[in-house]
Amino acid sequence: MGQHIAATQLDKDSVCLVVSGSGSTTLTLNAATAAFEAGAQLIALTSFTSSPLAELASYTLVIPSPDGTFRAELQDASRVAFLLVLEALVTLVDSHLDDSAARRTVLSVVQSAMED
Repeated sequence: MGQHIAATQLDKDSVCLVVSGSGSTTLTLNAATAAFEAGAQLIALTSFTSSPLAELASYTLVIPSPDGTFRAELQDASRVAFLLVLEALVTLVDSHLDDSAARRTVLSVVQSAMED
């Protein structure tokens, strides 16, 4: 619910990174829809190209599950690839931001999301 509320505060100058293995988790889709309706660009990180999240996103990064099934996506091994991509994205964003309050905010939000 907190992510949904935060998503409503975004605007056309915002980017929202949404991570969902299945691409169809209700709470995640609710937050993504709120961000989309607020005008934010959505970047989806998911295991499936044919998912509600992928259809909503401006850009989709697909990390396929080892055997292409949702069951495989639930295994810990498939999450390692997600973490590696997230780490690369954080590094990329960090390299483009100066040492400002905005940078610290972005990195703390991403860190919190990765811990969940």
